[in-house]
Amino acid sequence: MYGLITKKLAIAVFAAAVIAVALVYTFFWLRGVKDAAQPDVSAPEEIWTTERRNSDVIRLFSPKKGETIESPLVVKGEARGSWFFEANFPIVLTNWDGLIIAESFATAKSDWMTQDYVPFEAVLEFESPVFPGVDQEHFSRRGYLILQKDNPSGLPENEDVLEVPITFAMESRSAAPPPEEQVFCTMAYAPVCGIDGRTYGNRCIAEQQQKVQVAYEGECIKSEPKPQAQPTPQPAPQPAPAPEPEPEPEALQPPTYNFSLTADDNKATPSEFTVAVNSQVTITFNVSSQNVYYGGLDFRSQVINTGTISPGESKTITFTAQSSFEFIPYWPASGVRKGYEIRIIVN
Repeated sequence: MYGLITKKLAIAVFAAAVIAVALVYTFFWLRGVKDAAQPDVSAPEEIWTTERRNSDVIRLFSPKKGETIESPLVVKGEARGSWFFEANFPIVLTNWDGLIIAESFATAKSDWMTQDYVPFEAVLEFESPVFPGVDQEHFSRRGYLILQKDNPSGLPENEDVLEVPITFAMESRSAAPPPEEQVFCTMAYAPVCGIDGRTYGNRCIAEQQQKVQVAYEGECIKSEPKPQAQPTPQPAPQPAPAPEPEPEPEALQPPTYNFSLTADDNKATPSEFTVAVNSQVTITFNVSSQNVYYGGLDFRSQVINTGTISPGESKTITFTAQSSFEFIPYWPASGVRKGYEIRIIVN
């Protein structure tokens, strides 16, 4: 009888132990599932990918992708020392159409001669390109912040750029001007004459209420109009004999010009042409195969554009010279303007 009780007690203790182990396992398993479902709040800032897909050379902390910005814009981030030259690199802000509305230089906040990350900062001031009265989704609110790797060598393989889409803040409506303080004047009659030729009851009424400068004290003196002299009758003119018609000169043909230039990322040779007004001008643009970004060049003006010209290729355009203007070279891939221009001078 005693042995049977002991056996039942041992079975009960074993069962309790198994249940306890199961409960502990279930507790830690549920805790692990809950922790796995929580987001990683310590996730690093988004790493941007540059044009050359080299995503470990520059990081932008402010502004973030799609963030709404306004002037002045503070740009902060960090980049490898190779992104700088003399502790700086260029930074530009464009509108939706690629037009540059602000440009400056980002400055390193510590020693830049290293391969480690170096913090940088820049401030851009600009006028808002947003059309007045548009809605939240209007295209004029879109733009790009462009961070260019400083490349003093001018070699295409050293070029790199980071383009970040941004959103401009809605144009703020100007507040109504405060109402002018009302001025009270006495009714004492001390007439003065204003420079507008009108008589006012006193100086306070003229200067403080009507904002008219006083010409002199007293009522305005109205001068009598002088009688107009009667015109002396003139004899009727005799018709002059009709002149003999002269033969019309033959129309002059406008002159024509043919030019050729060679351009790269830094200059164009030659960079200035002088032509006569209304002349027909033909220019051949030769883009060098050296010192040119792999995307080529695009020469734009108010008269005619060349379109994209790849390195080592040429394109010829013809136009009528009406007035002086300039061709501006751009990078076709990013719409960034180059640092020189080609002048057409029309005499």
